[in-house]
Amino acid sequence: MDEIVFNRIIVFLFLAVSVGLTYLIIRKSNRKAQDKNKAKAGCFTAFFIWVPISLLVVLTPFMLLLGVSTVKQLYQLASDSDFKPYTAQVVRYEDIHTERFSDRNGSSHTTRYVEMGTPVVTFTIESGKELERALPFATEVNGESSYNIRYKASTDEIIVTDVFIVVKIIGLIIFFVIAVFAYWGIYGYLTDRPMKNYGNYLAYGVLYGIILTMTMGLWAGLIYAVLTKELSLWWQVVCVFFALSLTPVIIQIFRPMFRFMFRSKVRDRLKQKRKTTYRKDY
Repeated sequence: MDEIVFNRIIVFLFLAVSVGLTYLIIRKSNRKAQDKNKAKAGCFTAFFIWVPISLLVVLTPFMLLLGVSTVKQLYQLASDSDFKPYTAQVVRYEDIHTERFSDRNGSSHTTRYVEMGTPVVTFTIESGKELERALPFATEVNGESSYNIRYKASTDEIIVTDVFIVVKIIGLIIFFVIAVFAYWGIYGYLTDRPMKNYGNYLAYGVLYGIILTMTMGLWAGLIYAVLTKELSLWWQVVCVFFALSLTPVIIQIFRPMFRFMFRSKVRDRLKQKRKTTYRKDY
C-alpha cells in the first residue's frame, strides 16, 4: 500500500473516532438539557469539545509507541551489558529547518525563529574505530556540543542517556495521567456510571502523576547538572540549593502515600470489630 494512502486512512480513522466521541457527548448533553428544560448545545460548543478530544485521540497511539520504545530502552540499559557508555561530540546537523516560537510576557508578545536540526555525532568505540551516527531527535542548531550515549556494536543501536530520556519519561507520565482520567471521564459520562470518587482520584492523579513527576524531574535535572556538567562554582551552589529546597517538598508529597501504605488495620475504625456486651435482666 502506498504510504500516502496509508497516512490518509490513518488520519480518516482518527477524525472519525474524534467526531464520533464528540457526537455521543453532545447527544448525551442535549438529552440531559432537554430533561431539565435547558438550552441545547450548538455548533460552537461542539467545536470546543471536539478540539481536545481530537488531540487526545491523535496523540494516544503515538505516545503509546513512544512509551513502549522508552520502556524497552530502560530495560536494555538495566539488563544488557553490551551497551557501552560513550561521550559523543556533535560535528554537524542534518535536516535543518526553521521553527517559530512565540513568547508572551504579560502584555508583550514576541516571536522568534530558531533553526532546528538532527545532530550528527562522532564517538570512538573500544576497538579504536571512530563512528558517526545521527541521533533520533531534532534540537536547536549549535546547542549542545556533546551527548552521553550508550552504544551496542552488535546491533548498531544508540540510546541517548542525557536529559533527553528523562524529559521523555516525564512527558509520558504526565500525558498518560491526563489521558487515563480523560477517557475515564468520557466513559463515565456516556454510560452514566457513578462518578462519586472521580474528583478524589483526579486530585491524587494530578498530585502524584503530574506535580510529583515534574518536581522530581526538576530535582533530578539539578543533581544531574551538578554531577555531569562543567558548571562554575556559583552555578553549582545554586543548583544544590534548589535541589535541597525541593527535597522536603517531595517528602511532603510522599507522606500521605506512606501513611496509607503502612497504616495499621487495627486503627481503621471502619474495619474494627466492635464487641457488644449484653446484660441479662433478672
